[in-house]
Amino acid sequence: MYDIEIYQGRGTVEVGSFSLGEDVVMRLLRSLEPRAGHKIFFDNWFSSVDHVVHLKEIGYDCVGTIRQNRLSGCELMQEKELKRFGRGHVDWRVEKSTNVCLVCWYDNKAVTLVSNYVAVEDKDTCRRWDFSKKKYVEIERPAVIKGCNKYMGGVDLADMLIELYRSNLKTRKWCMRIFYYALDSVVVNALLIYRRNCWQSNDKSMPLLKFKTSIACSLGYSDTSRRRPGRPLSLEVEARGSLEKETRKRNVEKEENPRQLYKGSELTTQKPKLTIMPGPYYG
Repeated sequence: MYDIEIYQGRGTVEVGSFSLGEDVVMRLLRSLEPRAGHKIFFDNWFSSVDHVVHLKEIGYDCVGTIRQNRLSGCELMQEKELKRFGRGHVDWRVEKSTNVCLVCWYDNKAVTLVSNYVAVEDKDTCRRWDFSKKKYVEIERPAVIKGCNKYMGGVDLADMLIELYRSNLKTRKWCMRIFYYALDSVVVNALLIYRRNCWQSNDKSMPLLKFKTSIACSLGYSDTSRRRPGRPLSLEVEARGSLEKETRKRNVEKEENPRQLYKGSELTTQKPKLTIMPGPYYG
């Protein structure tokens, strides 16, 4: 996760020239360096043809799924028509002046994507399970689908890892829920970086649960001593304090010894004996 924006209701964000979802993308892009070769991926709530054209103008390549009512009049094959040709069939259009491409690809169902830098070529193949044949089959996949699956899969992976061991603490305060979500996101980000480093060094990485447990143990065993308020103690005061502790320790040991009695000029540790003298007998 690189950046995040928390929506707190109507009136909490500025209104731009695009829709609410598209304005979210524009605000999040402020944390990126412009025209640095970044590629942006988003789903159909954040996308439109005009928005993709604008991103190209300001130097961002992008790919996103798009809804059928946002195609700006572009006619693509419907899902029923694509289904007749079978899985892997694709229909696409490119707008020459802006170089924006609309692609409709049929897998289990039709999916429509919009992009300003990649289209159908170069195609590759992907494995899919065929229920009628009861085996895996290879179907064609456009380049725009391949890129979307590769990078949008990172978002899905992060969400999945957060949900596996979410910090579910009962609270009615919304700010605490956001804090727990941010805490889980930090752990997942650290795990992904750790796995990448292990992959580069050919080391075996630990699973998420063990990784999260190791973080908790490290924090539990960390030094939690707090500095005393005021001026720090000098060496002389520290030495005097240690001497007083040693003196108190000797006094405690002395009190635990048996009772010491003086017998004449000699020191003895024997306990005193009780002697009963016979008294007069009255019959």
